[in-house]
Amino acid sequence: MSYKTKKEPFYASWEMGFSGWFIVFALAAGLILMERFTRLEINNFYVRLILYITSVSLFSFWIGWILFGFAAVRKRKVIFSLVLIICMLKAYLTWGGDWKTQTILYENNDNSRDNIEFQMRGDWFAFGYKNRIVEREKIIPFFDIIQDIDTLKLDNKIWKRVDRKVNKLRLHNFNDKPSN
Repeated sequence: MSYKTKKEPFYASWEMGFSGWFIVFALAAGLILMERFTRLEINNFYVRLILYITSVSLFSFWIGWILFGFAAVRKRKVIFSLVLIICMLKAYLTWGGDWKTQTILYENNDNSRDNIEFQMRGDWFAFGYKNRIVEREKIIPFFDIIQDIDTLKLDNKIWKRVDRKVNKLRLHNFNDKPSN
């Protein structure tokens, strides 16, 4: 007589140990630090917030484990809730807005993912908009390489003028062209 055993899903027995969580922490914290100190830009607020919450909460869990031992494990939900509230509050108070492309000024003739764009952002607590002209190279979704650029010194063999309006801020009657 054979008994049929219920097959467990592949993830039921999979547990992520310390090294797995450390890799997640290192990736999240590394991306946040790279955005802060290099030309890498995370162009989505929610992706940036998830990376920030992940790195801060894992760091808080480890500090709690070091300071309080096993008692910190029992209070994981409280620690995570506090970290979540603090991160959301920090994001709300310090967020300057995401840079949004209003006009694609130039396209690279050799690399279709490399553009020179006029971007704007509306500040959270300020009135009006900030703007910039940057060279933006799209790496993967949500991650770009950004560099400020002077459009007066462009090589016409590399860059083609297109002046394509994108208007990602959805401004009404947006006809503004930045001056060269």
